Amino acid sequence: MTSRLARGVARRLVAMLAAVAALGFGARAQAAPDFSGVWQPVNPPLALHTVRGVEPPLLPAAKAVYDQHKAMLAKGDVSFDRTRTRCGPPGEPRIMTEAMPFDIVQTPTQLLFGYQWNRLVRFVKFDTKMDVLSPFYFGTSVGTFDGSMLVIDAEGFNDRFFLDRSGMPHSDQLKLTEYFSLGKGGQTMQARIHVEDPQTFSAPWDTVLHFRKLPNTRITEDICTMREKLVPPSLQFTQQ
Repeated sequence: MTSRLARGVARRLVAMLAAVAALGFGARAQAAPDFSGVWQPVNPPLALHTVRGVEPPLLPAAKAVYDQHKAMLAKGDVSFDRTRTRCGPPGEPRIMTEAMPFDIVQTPTQLLFGYQWNRLVRFVKFDTKMDVLSPFYFGTSVGTFDGSMLVIDAEGFNDRFFLDRSGMPHSDQLKLTEYFSLGKGGQTMQARIHVEDPQTFSAPWDTVLHFRKLPNTRITEDICTMREKLVPPSLQFTQQ
């Protein structure tokens, strides 16, 4: 009797250990989704809008600047935009609204955005704390995975670029949280971007961008100074 009881306990113990091992194996086998590939913006907007389709809640001073930029743009005057006039980096998220594709290279420790636009790059580190060293055009980015979603927190931006191609301003207090998700078997990608900047907007707001994967495609070389009409050389190195 004692022997049968011992064998029963042993069998249950083995079963429990097997179940625990299976759970552990399943957790290890559930790899992070792969966002690698070349991506093309789908119908990129000239001006960013909230998910409700309205203009972001700009504070009065920022709205005055933005309205001026839009009025100039309507007349074909882009002198306010150093990305167009001096090939200044578009920054984030504007660069993802440009018509050019970008390449995502993903490793277990980091993710790289390789933009065709003037061969710019953006690094996203995984499993690390936010450590902002200096204000940059692409800020400092830290990534995590929430199930099948890639979440990127970014801050530490300078204020020398606009959020979109229509000239929407921001300050160096800008913080972005980007939620990337794949669709259609990994052939489409959506980015929901949460924007916070208390010096520019009266409240946080979200916008959504869409992309499609370009199979069998490589990023080609782009030299901004060869495709943009720049300001006269005598003015290119003056401070703004």
